[in-house]
Amino acid sequence: MNIIVNAVQLKKCLEPCNALVGKLDKGFDLKYTNIQLIIKNNNLDLYASDTNINIHTCYGLVADATQDIDISVPADSFHIIFSDVTDTADTVILGFEEKVLRVLYKKQKYSLSYFYAATAIKEKVSVFDEPDAFKLYNNSLYEQVITEQYVPLLKMPYSQLKQIFANLIPCMSKSPAESHIYGIYYDGNFYASNGYSFTGCYEVNNAFEGGEITHLFFQNQVVQFALKLATDEECSIGLKGKIISLSLGTVELLFTSNQVNYVPVSVLKSFIAKNNQMYIVDTKVLTPLIKKFISFSDFINKCYGELTFTTDNKLHISAVDTNKKSGFLEYETTAEMPTLEKATEIGITLDTVFAALQQIDSDTTTIHYNSKTTLPLVFINEAKTQYYYISPTKVKEKA
Repeated sequence: MNIIVNAVQLKKCLEPCNALVGKLDKGFDLKYTNIQLIIKNNNLDLYASDTNINIHTCYGLVADATQDIDISVPADSFHIIFSDVTDTADTVILGFEEKVLRVLYKKQKYSLSYFYAATAIKEKVSVFDEPDAFKLYNNSLYEQVITEQYVPLLKMPYSQLKQIFANLIPCMSKSPAESHIYGIYYDGNFYASNGYSFTGCYEVNNAFEGGEITHLFFQNQVVQFALKLATDEECSIGLKGKIISLSLGTVELLFTSNQVNYVPVSVLKSFIAKNNQMYIVDTKVLTPLIKKFISFSDFINKCYGELTFTTDNKLHISAVDTNKKSGFLEYETTAEMPTLEKATEIGITLDTVFAALQQIDSDTTTIHYNSKTTLPLVFINEAKTQYYYISPTKVKEKA
């Protein structure tokens, strides 16, 4: 059977699939380095999986398909055929033979052996002894979700979701061994934490009206792959059974969500009310200054430094490291602030302060702190959509 498809449209379907599995080590299980093509009811769909993420792209109608097709072919080889396609008028002929996929594009001819085929040509044609082992569709998450009802949870421009992920990555655990915090949570708002000193929260108002608030977890692999996808599509996030669905037009990512304990965002926000002092800084001015001071802080003690909020509305930043280097800076806010009766000295990791300020998307940042207890400092943007919580190592009032 031969079908004619648009080359650019097929390339767009192949790109996210190949990005997921095309560069996997060749020693990896073969079925996870392939793309599965399924034609059913005259619609072409492509599937791929790297065991953590499953991806589905929809080409759509192929009017000249005369039978259903189900094959798997090498992802990188199939994708590279279309790597130089740019003309939206170009077409390609796909010929489905008994054991080989023939590709005819302009004057170029290619053939790809099937890793698995279950077509009307022959019930089960395979170059392997155990064909079912190479069939992604029935052995992946797709079989679990194909009959599940889709429950929408969130809708937003994909560019916004990528920005949220990028803003929260610095707060995540850096260790895959800490799988419960090696990613980003969603419970109506997005947040991430390293588990002990640094937590970031991003508030959104894009939930579907009447939609239930469900606790989701985007593993680091999902976050990193999502950042690589280049699209301006609006995305929607929902559930199919216990599987998370992230849809971007014709592309759908499917992955599981860890069910683990976490701190609700409402609890985190309660720290703001408990903090009895605040200080407003110019984000663009203070951020590079903090970055400079990281090199003077003690890396053995995780970039430890001190912030001192003075009685004359100034902020002193100081750091000393084990090599006897030291730095001191006086910053003065331009905002009107209430006069403090006593100065407050706070021991803190300067690299987390820098990471928080670097992600703030407004001209000014408000710092909420408690002058008497070691409650987390909270760094908030002007729109009050970004919250970064940093636990101090000490808090001391000074006369």
